[in-house]
Amino acid sequence: MQVPSFVKQALAPFPLHTYPPIRPKRKQSQHPTLWIHPPNASDGVLSADVECLKWQAYLALRGVSGLCIRTDVDAQGSLDGRLPCLQAPLEGSVSKPGEDNLDLHAAHHIPGWADAKLGQTEDDPLEGYRSEAARDESRAWVSLLEGNVHAALLLAQPTPSFLFSVFGFDTGAKTRPIESILTPPPPPRTGITSLLPPLPVFGFQIPQESVAARYQDAVSALSERLGTDRWFLGSDSPTPLDALVFAYLHCILNLKDGSVRQEVTRRVNLVAWEYRVRSQVIGAFTRTY
Repeated sequence: MQVPSFVKQALAPFPLHTYPPIRPKRKQSQHPTLWIHPPNASDGVLSADVECLKWQAYLALRGVSGLCIRTDVDAQGSLDGRLPCLQAPLEGSVSKPGEDNLDLHAAHHIPGWADAKLGQTEDDPLEGYRSEAARDESRAWVSLLEGNVHAALLLAQPTPSFLFSVFGFDTGAKTRPIESILTPPPPPRTGITSLLPPLPVFGFQIPQESVAARYQDAVSALSERLGTDRWFLGSDSPTPLDALVFAYLHCILNLKDGSVRQEVTRRVNLVAWEYRVRSQVIGAFTRTY
């Protein structure tokens, strides 16, 4: 079927041009690479995001070596739409030009990958702790860190401006809303503000004094429980709890909020412990991108 002449004349000023597709750049790596949110320093290797840093510390304290980091991938481009994400090189294969060299693992699959990398099994009922009591106690510390300590960390973070919140500009790593962490949850909004979207200016009524008090108690308890031990709960080797504690301590010590940071700096054992573990975690990673 031919195109009518009057249609050709109407479309003549708008010629159709086709261009070859633009292929995304494939950055191949022969080393395990962890996709993370960027560090605070341009030449640093420790992520400024506590969730990413937790997994960095987990891999380093497990003894996995030869790790790289990548900070140019947005969270929307990773598995499950969140960082971190582990890119492992395909074993026993050499990539050809135009072929993917990707073996991606979401965060919850990193422990299984580490077990396979180190040749270890997953059937340790104690999960590296000295006893069942220590393993059960670690659950309570995890809950405390991800609850009271995380809430104080969120409050100390700089809040986005009103215009950024209204127009939905991306301001960085996506975090859990603080109202989902607090126990009991804050009271709901009332009046006309209940009809508006959850912007910072119309947000929940966060009991900041209560959050600060719980945070102080949590840091004090953490310092007392560590004492002079090398690892938390008296473990002979680092455990997942140590990775989590390091992530929170490091992020807190790099805050601009002096009141939150001072609660940790007042505890000499926590500062010394974070400094010692930090050197071990940094040594496990190199920056490639």
